[in-house]
Amino acid sequence: PRSNPRMAWDAARGQMVLFGGATPGAGPTAETWVWTGRSWERRTSLGAPSPRDSNAMAYDAIRREVVLFGGWNSRLSQIYSDTWVWDGSGWIQRFPARSPDHRAGHGLAYHAGRRETVLFGGWGNRGLFNDTWVWDGVNWILREPSGGRPPAHSDTAVVYDEARGEVV
Repeated sequence: PRSNPRMAWDAARGQMVLFGGATPGAGPTAETWVWTGRSWERRTSLGAPSPRDSNAMAYDAIRREVVLFGGWNSRLSQIYSDTWVWDGSGWIQRFPARSPDHRAGHGLAYHAGRRETVLFGGWGNRGLFNDTWVWDGVNWILREPSGGRPPAHSDTAVVYDEARGEVV
């Protein structure tokens, strides 16, 4: 059992990827699990994100990898701003020139039309966020939405609306 893990569908490998979450009594975990359609299987990687929950994950279809950003470790009172990708066999940390602030409780979705992963909102040491960032596979880029910014909030969900070609 765990609370606040994150999952993303890995279309290249046909499996659901779960990372982290807080376990009762033990706190945040750095476990990676995949659902194969028949069973959950724990996966290990030489490198992996540190224990956390309330991070965000999304599948990047053009790069065929799951992107993970940020999260929170309640035991250490640590908020993260690191970027990781899952390639089906392990986690690889990316070191972009620029990143969003440390945050947890943010949303992440892949925008197929723009071929980039969109991050919105969350909370961190500076309070709630209402900024929008995009991951292009190398760097995070701050964007200003054409319709203005939604109010700042956390524990948000974002999704790509394929029919309209936009992240909601």
